[in-house]
Amino acid sequence: MYLDKLDNYKEWSPLSIRIIAGFIFIMAGWMKISSIDMFVGMLDGAGFPAALATAWFVAFVELIAGIGLLIGFWTRWTALLLGITMLVAAIMMLSMNGLSDALYPLALLGSMISILLSGAGKLSIDQAMSK
Repeated sequence: MYLDKLDNYKEWSPLSIRIIAGFIFIMAGWMKISSIDMFVGMLDGAGFPAALATAWFVAFVELIAGIGLLIGFWTRWTALLLGITMLVAAIMMLSMNGLSDALYPLALLGSMISILLSGAGKLSIDQAMSK
């Protein structure tokens, strides 16, 4: 009954997801760039082809798309790209270490699906450009 009043603010929901997930992706991308050799070794150990190129691609996708997500720029496209990245990460973690290591990318995948369906929401460049 009291929580029903929150329906008046549901258009703000994507903003909270964008801020938190955007920050996570920016930090994850930056950490991968800062320790690229370790990330390359992990991908190589998992059997990824062209581990070096894949590592740089994933690191820059997470960093650049994370910024786009945070500011709400091309939000659905960034959510799609980051969602695909998290799907691959979840599958890789499931195959290597089981469910416990896949929970983090699965949670981020769920967040990206939510943004993909809802759009950027309030306080976004996408919303400002649509006016």
